[in-house]
Amino acid sequence: MDNSRAAATSSAVDGGYIVTPRMLELADSTGYLSGPHGGKELRTLYNSGAEKMDPTRLSPFSLACLIGDVQTVTRMLSDGSAPDLKKTVTPYRLSYPALVIIGAQRVIPDLEFEMNHAGVLQLVLKHGAPTSTPNIVGATPLHLASSIMPMPELLQILSTQERNSTLVTNCVEILLSAGVSLDFVNADGTPLRDVYGGAAVHAVMQRHLRQRAGKAAQPFERKECDHCNKVGHNSLCSRCRTARYCSRECQRAAWKKHRPSCHSFGGSSTYSMRAGNRMPGTHTETISIYDLQRSYLGIPAPAAKSQVKVNKSAERTDYPRQMIIKIQLPMSSDGSSTPPMLVYNKKRDFQTHFTSGSGEAGYNAIAKAIREHGVWGAKAYFAAELVSADEVRVKVEVL
Repeated sequence: MDNSRAAATSSAVDGGYIVTPRMLELADSTGYLSGPHGGKELRTLYNSGAEKMDPTRLSPFSLACLIGDVQTVTRMLSDGSAPDLKKTVTPYRLSYPALVIIGAQRVIPDLEFEMNHAGVLQLVLKHGAPTSTPNIVGATPLHLASSIMPMPELLQILSTQERNSTLVTNCVEILLSAGVSLDFVNADGTPLRDVYGGAAVHAVMQRHLRQRAGKAAQPFERKECDHCNKVGHNSLCSRCRTARYCSRECQRAAWKKHRPSCHSFGGSSTYSMRAGNRMPGTHTETISIYDLQRSYLGIPAPAAKSQVKVNKSAERTDYPRQMIIKIQLPMSSDGSSTPPMLVYNKKRDFQTHFTSGSGEAGYNAIAKAIREHGVWGAKAYFAAELVSADEVRVKVEVL
């Protein structure tokens, strides 16, 4: 076979992945790469090359793994035509479990073909495919299954833990419950506890950190009855608006324990704030601080969700209305000024701004609570009551 034909044969099963000489140099360097010294550049090259993936340039078995074709994988494993499952494929050095995970994350389901990536993953693992083979940048199948497009079911198969059901927070739950250390540092010296992204992930991480430190759970930490731990529809304590119970019986049974922390919603920690219109020069759209972090690290951010364009409360008259609100400080706020705070609820049918003119004492108390106890000192959740279209009562206790 001449050299040109050999090259063509080799490229026919490269999956379309492109590895530049510079990327190969960085990937094969010894030790860890910090961001300024090649780490960020390698991530950028890796993501750029991955975008050129072409399934038609894979072998039949690799393609079957990618699209979750259980029948083809089963047949090839049975008749001996399957390749050595301990080897890697494509210039990105992907193991077969990695191919399965990438396919589950990226292949669009076909109504005429039932994809079964979980079944394929179980098959290749049963026939000896390793679970810890790193790809060209050192990411194992477990890393991929826990990434920006998490696959809890596949993560469960890889980790042999109890099955968990939903997306990224459940991936984190599995790993933290298994005792993963949060003090491991990357090449930049940043500990794991400081590089996680997303509000839901942050909540899970903080809950596990409190549990490991032996601290009591915070209000609304889980959507369950505070007495019997039953998950489902629960009613709020009418006095403090933070404790939740599934029945009057549970509320009565928990009263002795709850009483010391049951502070009236109208007590000294509750402030009336005027719901203001959008201030000149401010924005009604929000930018995720976690997307900013991912951008800095060179990690692709998930597709942006549609933003709220209109800054107003929903037109409704059923006041008072209880809700949990999120209050966010401007990223440039350092405490020396009083810029508008962005305020909204989960459904975004209520959105406004608080300024010092909305209530100076309340503004200062909220800002202090966010800086001291909020996520990255930038945002926090509070119990609130919408008294009218123009007035909001906020209980300044970070949830």
